[in-house]
This record gives sequence, structure tokens and C-alpha cells, in this order.
Amino acid sequence: MNLACKFTITLLFPFLFASNSFCENGKSDNWFAKDKLQHFAVSTFYSGGIAVAANRHFDLNESKSLKLGIGITISLGAGKEVYDSYKPKETSSIKDFIWDLAGVALGAVIAGSII
Repeated sequence: MNLACKFTITLLFPFLFASNSFCENGKSDNWFAKDKLQHFAVSTFYSGGIAVAANRHFDLNESKSLKLGIGITISLGAGKEVYDSYKPKETSSIKDFIWDLAGVALGAVIAGSII
């Protein structure tokens, strides 16, 4: 694993285990809330999982696999925020999408080290 991958994992890894003491349960849009951790974790899982599956099951090379995982996951995250903006009881948030992007980056780094 190269230095950039190690740095990215080291930088983003603590967010996976953020304690609930940093989380708010209300509708406020804090940077460190339970829903942000969920956005991060799901995006990490999807981007990495899709990339590895594309490489192993569809015989795509590393570059194409990573692009597919990143593209699909970013599309899902953006789509969720657009969908939330039209639901009266949900809140669309740029902070949610930024956490999605951070999760996508970590998932891609992990998948790149596996592939």
C-alpha cells in the first residue's frame, strides 16, 4: 500500500468509530452526528464492495472497477439528497453528501489495496 493510501486511511479511520457522545438525536445538522456516520459507513461499503465485485466477478481491471464503484456510490448519495429535498419530513444536507464523498474515498482506497 502506498503512502497516499495509508495517509487516507489514517485520516478517515477514526470517523468510523466516532462515539455516540458526538452525535445529536435532533433534526439539527451537525458535522458529527449519527446520520453522518451512517452516510460515511454505507458509502465506504458500497464503493469498495462494488469495485471489488466488478473486478472479481466481471473481470474489469482495477481502474475501471474503482471508477464504477465510485460513480455508482456518488450517484446514490446525490440521488438520496435530491430525494430528501422533496420529502417534507426529511432534510437534504450538503454535510451528508460530504460524508458520502469521504466514505467513497475510503472505500476506493480499501478496494484498491484489495484488488
